[in-house]
Amino acid sequence: MAVNPGNAAAQALVNQLRGQGLSYAEIGRRVGRDSSLISQIARKGNKGASLVGALTQIQGGAKSVNVARRQTKTGQVANTRRGVKSIPGTSNIRVQTKRGNKTLLNGLDSVKGQGKYVKWRVAVTWLKTISDRIYKNTGIDGHLPAGWTSDTLARRIASPQAGDNWKAGDTRAALKEIALSQNQGKLTSAGAVQGVTLYTTD
Repeated sequence: MAVNPGNAAAQALVNQLRGQGLSYAEIGRRVGRDSSLISQIARKGNKGASLVGALTQIQGGAKSVNVARRQTKTGQVANTRRGVKSIPGTSNIRVQTKRGNKTLLNGLDSVKGQGKYVKWRVAVTWLKTISDRIYKNTGIDGHLPAGWTSDTLARRIASPQAGDNWKAGDTRAALKEIALSQNQGKLTSAGAVQGVTLYTTD
């Protein structure tokens, strides 16, 4: 099979950036792509042609480059990440997953830099109200705290701050805890997460 020159160039650029001390995650952050894609470009050389220009700019010292995503024939952003669906007629996305912390982060990453608002529903095994009533197999709704964007949420999940009751990268736990804090006048605690539905709005 013939080697795509663009993919080969992207592979060489990623490996050069790695040699300069940049991680896959950092390279991905600078070009707005997932670290797993950057790793695949470096290891297999079978993707990345569309990122050659951006990677060249990063090599030249750029801290961030906005790379347009592939579009469908109707002009919608193509679904390029597993579990992340474009909402027809908009630039927004919807993600539904039972266990996928990474899937949820991929969704947030797919709208990086767009200033999107985010809402979600976390399905849990039970919820306990302030009157000590327990509801089984239900859900709790959450949304971005005041002043946050989807980018803020992604950064906070990756790097929890004092008072955040979740481990770095545990997206489902973060969404559950934020939702609980937003319903603290009604709820006191919740059981294990069974799934999450997340979507963005303008």
